[in-house]
Amino acid sequence: MKGRFAYFLFILGAGLFYLFYNGYLSFLIFIFILTVPLISFLLSLIGYFQTHLEVSLDHSVIHLNEEAKVTIKRSQTKLFPVGKITFSFLYDQPLSTIHQSQDYAFEDEEIHIILKAQHCGNIEIQVYHVYFSDYFSLISLKKRSRHTLSLMVLPPLLNIEATIEQLNCQTHQNVYYDPHHPGDDYSELFDIRSYQEGDALNRIHWKLSMKSRNLMVKEGSLPIDDHILLTFCLTHQADQNDRILSLFHSLATYLCLQEIPFDIQYKVLRHHDVITHSFVQLEQYETYFQEMLTFPLEKEYIFSDLSDQTRYSEHYHVNEWGISENGILIGGEDNEHRS
Repeated sequence: MKGRFAYFLFILGAGLFYLFYNGYLSFLIFIFILTVPLISFLLSLIGYFQTHLEVSLDHSVIHLNEEAKVTIKRSQTKLFPVGKITFSFLYDQPLSTIHQSQDYAFEDEEIHIILKAQHCGNIEIQVYHVYFSDYFSLISLKKRSRHTLSLMVLPPLLNIEATIEQLNCQTHQNVYYDPHHPGDDYSELFDIRSYQEGDALNRIHWKLSMKSRNLMVKEGSLPIDDHILLTFCLTHQADQNDRILSLFHSLATYLCLQEIPFDIQYKVLRHHDVITHSFVQLEQYETYFQEMLTFPLEKEYIFSDLSDQTRYSEHYHVNEWGISENGILIGGEDNEHRS
């Protein structure tokens, strides 16, 4: 706006100069001022076709509260002045519902933008809507840009040793049985029922049969593998989700380091099915965890809807209150980052 007003003053001044000092020089000045928009358009057009932007990140993966530097570099011809180059910078993090856009103008060959990771999740960085204009801002040419980069912000590992000790006591010192299906382990009775043809005689509960005057048969229990299910429930508060993901990531990392197999289950927004993946190796889990954080995860999902939980010996669930085991809160204390 200021540039256009300045150009208007130039035209007015050149016109008055030609009016009061009618001559060859004043005429040339007036004509030159009138052709400035055309010259500006040509220079902007040169910049439009010969200027290219390069966008880079110094890190692709950082942790919460760390910083990453985005560098936007322009390359252009040195033969002609290009004028002003501006662009829009988009910062989008779906998990924390942060969506920011800001305009920048080149004053040098490079622009450096420092991003601080305030919340966990994948950040999509995009440079778009590049504008080439003259110094008076009379002409502005818009060029679409497709420069898109991703920055992954991981949660920190927490010190959950006190919680782990409680989970260990309950995870590795017990034998687990399927609560819904009988089996062949008669050291743990599943049920006692009436005798049916074909039942083995050594399964008859003689004492109870004599008392009830009907043949009663013992049913054994079905042992299940010591397999763990990990789930988490995100909220609509970004700070709470950072802690939830930190607890979940810390517990899963511990299980991998101990070579304890486990499954994770979670729900993606607008997807009907629950996603299940199995892990035992740390590298495999870490790779998938980063991939999972790029998805639009469902928030405040009711995990009683998860399928086939009966085959798991333990179900560890992480929410804003802490870590619970089979519905009982265990790790609700404040945890510190690992040193």
